Amino acid sequence: MMEGFAFQADKALLDTVFDGVVVIELKHLRISLANKAAAGILGYDDPEELVGVDPFKHVSPEDHERMSTALAGLVSGSCLQAGAETRVLDKRGKDVW
Repeated sequence: MMEGFAFQADKALLDTVFDGVVVIELKHLRISLANKAAAGILGYDDPEELVGVDPFKHVSPEDHERMSTALAGLVSGSCLQAGAETRVLDKRGKDVW
């Protein structure tokens, strides 16, 4: 678990955003931070439930290739897009836009 003042400040700031936001740690491809809105969209009560989860668990199968390509571009530095909008799967596997 990440600790420290800067992390706590980032987490507090994210929780003020109405849009669902998750931060993906690219090296291990795991969610490292999520805000309350993202947790709610995905059917969770607490954003901490998403930490450590493979983000592809919540990506619709039809979007896996597109998201894999986007993440690979971020890792390699060939893509400057830092965010992507996509349909996601909630905790029960239901599509959410």
